[in-house]
Amino acid sequence: MNFNFAKYIKYKNKYIKLSNSLKGGNKVPVRIYSFNVLNSEELTLNITYRKIFLQQELVDLAVKLDSERYLLFRKCAILETIKYFINKKQCIVSLQEVNKDLLDSFIQLFGIENVRFNTDIDTIKYIRNDIEYLGYKNEYRVTIISNDLEFIKNVDIELDNGTAKKNALYTKIVLKNNRDKIIQNINVHLHYKSNESNLIDFGKRIYSYIDKKIPYYICGDFNKPKTNLKSFLDVINCKDIITPIDKIKQDYVDSKMILTGYTSIDTRIDGEHKLDDNIDLFSEYKQIQNKFGAIIDYFIICSDLEYRLVPTILTRVNGKYIFYNLGEIQKLISNPSKTNNEKIHEWITLRQNHDISDHKPIKAIILL
Repeated sequence: MNFNFAKYIKYKNKYIKLSNSLKGGNKVPVRIYSFNVLNSEELTLNITYRKIFLQQELVDLAVKLDSERYLLFRKCAILETIKYFINKKQCIVSLQEVNKDLLDSFIQLFGIENVRFNTDIDTIKYIRNDIEYLGYKNEYRVTIISNDLEFIKNVDIELDNGTAKKNALYTKIVLKNNRDKIIQNINVHLHYKSNESNLIDFGKRIYSYIDKKIPYYICGDFNKPKTNLKSFLDVINCKDIITPIDKIKQDYVDSKMILTGYTSIDTRIDGEHKLDDNIDLFSEYKQIQNKFGAIIDYFIICSDLEYRLVPTILTRVNGKYIFYNLGEIQKLISNPSKTNNEKIHEWITLRQNHDISDHKPIKAIILL
């Protein structure tokens, strides 16, 4: 039997069909999304392409072409994706790695009253002519809400691991037509080099801002599998993270269901471990479970919510295949018979509605 978790919510350790659970009572469904949209600045793209190309000249070419593609296609695709989310009622979208250009577009599209953000400077190492340099980039955490919701508070929570500052964005949100319905959202993007001591400190800082009497959740790009987040969970008074689901296999090991999927590349891969030998495993048309993919984006629903939807990884949104197909990109960039103009043209035309980000969005529904 195929069991579609996306149509069910978990209540008192039982799965109840979502359509039935919403009949009657005064519970209000709130759709929540989290999405790292991939900063289009060259320093960020350099990190992505260092993982698939051994030659620096190919890294530089991929960065150059993808920067052009952002202006020609990817920016519009991201805006259309977020608009598709926000057009639904009672919706909260948490974004990471937003650049200034996208932020300005979000404010213009959704209105400043529906957008909250914070920013900081991230430190990036990059290579030019075999010499390693230190660069700095600005990026934003952004939280956007639908018109039927209202921000009543926002706070910038400083999170600094000594290498980079990636502050959390706290927002308190109320339902306009029922002001008893309030939710707290903490939008995070933890730096991949944050150690256990950093995670404990981050958790304590975040927890100190939370009103324990009001439902809350923490979401975003944690840059670590959940097995590496135990210290963080301990200090925010949360026993576990609900793992987002992409595909369900009806297989059981020790009475536990096996789940497959990934939201991004495992950030534990360093410059000495390239993906070339296994790059085809990233194709959306082949197996998605591989040693380079990992679930590193989460919802941590810590409050005593009676209902919760098992979070879902969104591989396709409104006709767009979100995740960068690194195998196809590698073939395109490495093709010596094509000019750069031909490569960028093929990337946009032949791979239309593909390669939006190096993260997949995640979605859940909570009932207030």
